[in-house]
Amino acid sequence: MRVAIVTKHDNGNYGASLQAYALSQVVQDLGHQPVTVRYRPRLASSSGLPGTWRGRWNTVKNQPVLIGSAITRPVQDLRLSKRLEARRLAISQFEQEHIPQSAEFYTTADQMTSLDSQVDLWLCGSDNIWIKNGFDPAYAGGFVTDGNKIASYAAGFAAKDLTEPEAELLLPTIGRMRQISVREDVGASLLASKLDRPVRQDLDPTLLLTTTQWQSLAQVPLDCPQHYLFGYFLGKNPFSRQVARQYAKQSGLPLVGLPHMYHYNPLDRGLYGTEYYQTGPAQFVGLVQNAQSVLTDSYHGVVFALLLNKPVVAFQRFLESQLADLNSRLPSLYRALGIDSRTATNPEEAEQLLAATPNYSTMNMQLDHARADSIAYLERLLSEGERT
Repeated sequence: MRVAIVTKHDNGNYGASLQAYALSQVVQDLGHQPVTVRYRPRLASSSGLPGTWRGRWNTVKNQPVLIGSAITRPVQDLRLSKRLEARRLAISQFEQEHIPQSAEFYTTADQMTSLDSQVDLWLCGSDNIWIKNGFDPAYAGGFVTDGNKIASYAAGFAAKDLTEPEAELLLPTIGRMRQISVREDVGASLLASKLDRPVRQDLDPTLLLTTTQWQSLAQVPLDCPQHYLFGYFLGKNPFSRQVARQYAKQSGLPLVGLPHMYHYNPLDRGLYGTEYYQTGPAQFVGLVQNAQSVLTDSYHGVVFALLLNKPVVAFQRFLESQLADLNSRLPSLYRALGIDSRTATNPEEAEQLLAATPNYSTMNMQLDHARADSIAYLERLLSEGERT
């Protein structure tokens, strides 16, 4: 079966790249022909929802350091441009080598209709493709005429509620799919109640590959210290960096990291003893694998620390308010794996989590069961597609 995967990737984010790789790999291992569609809309939020610009303001409001760096960031971005470009190219090269992709690059949903005759199933997911205040119907197959040719796998949808305009846009598009699978339990419950039909919760694609499979992919930078802490921060929350600095000082271990993801971040200045830029997804996995402990505000940073059974402390990437939906991704992950929260919101929690390692023997058994269930869903879905 020819399976077109519609997801977010090729955006300079390690997690997005690795989840796209994992889903493509599983589809291929099940005996089918995946192709990940190279789709990047002209605007990050093209839905036209009334809340779109309000959502962008919330991003700034929930990360106050963005306001303070508004003037200095363009200058610093220019200074870092070669290093940031090297990182982007390393991620892009990994995708070119490891992910079968469409020959064409698409910037509008209408352009993708030309692929429809070559596709047996459109598979939407995973990552944060269904963000309620910036929903792009293309990530739910809105451009495909036949809803029976569309299904989702672990689509990122952490919303706890929907406004009326959001519901009017999301529900008809998502509801016509043959099968609906989302990543977060809160999103699954919300869609099931609104659509009055079954909605599955499934594992993020990265969790479908075993620890052994990821270890075979992992690479470690040649100049990496033998013993170190790994920091990976995407957000602008000062608390995460404060804890990282303090723990590195207490432990006597160097802090290694990937600073200035996407743009210059003043909180990353001087944070790491060793900084990496020309680092692809395979090196990212290797940095997690060899770390003594991992400190991160990234969903996939936590995922890989757990997969590789590393001590990990997570932090909220955003402050609360309207971006609480994004923060709720990690609690859903913890529940799916049957472990206590690894997210620290104050110094006391951080200290406790740094001193305690998750019960990985129990978690690994839960993960094995959930992995088998999610792969079985994909296998059934793809087999049904072959008979239609």
